Amino acid sequence: LTIQGMLRATDPRTDDSPEFTIDADGQVWPVDLTSDATRLVKAESLVGKPVLVTGSLERVTEEDSGEPMIIRVKTLKLSTNLPVQGQRP
Repeated sequence: LTIQGMLRATDPRTDDSPEFTIDADGQVWPVDLTSDATRLVKAESLVGKPVLVTGSLERVTEEDSGEPMIIRVKTLKLSTNLPVQGQRP
């Protein structure tokens, strides 16, 4: 799965780490970046910017997340194809 959109951070539910989402074409997808601490730090620097994410779309239980599906991120990078938040295309 490859998805391009704006990376957003939300307030954490249970710990100090923010939860991330990707806003792509009007849909908001929760993303899981917890498998790699380096990727998590990178994500914090990309909040509000256009990103390109690769990973897998997985169903999660309600106990794990309030969302039925989540993107388990394999790669995360800045995208040059979308305008940065607040900029015109």
